[in-house]
Amino acid sequence: HPKSTTTAASLRSKSTAATSTYDQSVDAFPSIVIGPDRSIEPQGSFAEAQAQFLDPDPEAVEALRIGLLEANMGIVAHYYMDVELQGVLQALKQTPGMEKRVGIA
Repeated sequence: HPKSTTTAASLRSKSTAATSTYDQSVDAFPSIVIGPDRSIEPQGSFAEAQAQFLDPDPEAVEALRIGLLEANMGIVAHYYMDVELQGVLQALKQTPGMEKRVGIA
């Protein structure tokens, strides 16, 4: 049947197109290398996001600390938030005098 030949050829063509356009290769396996000097080297985009949690911006931590003290406020946060914000809040919570001003659920 000409129709079945056309259908089979069409399916092969679509199958080839689908597999050739979908690239599953990874440039670097997602990992974080922590050096002996506590340096953090993320490998891959997922690891880069996680590294922001491990090594938050100290200026952001300090600015938030000063703002909370000046306003005499605290923060209660849920962990469904941006990784960078999680890192800043976790570092702030570990700062002496701030333990009771930051709550992370």
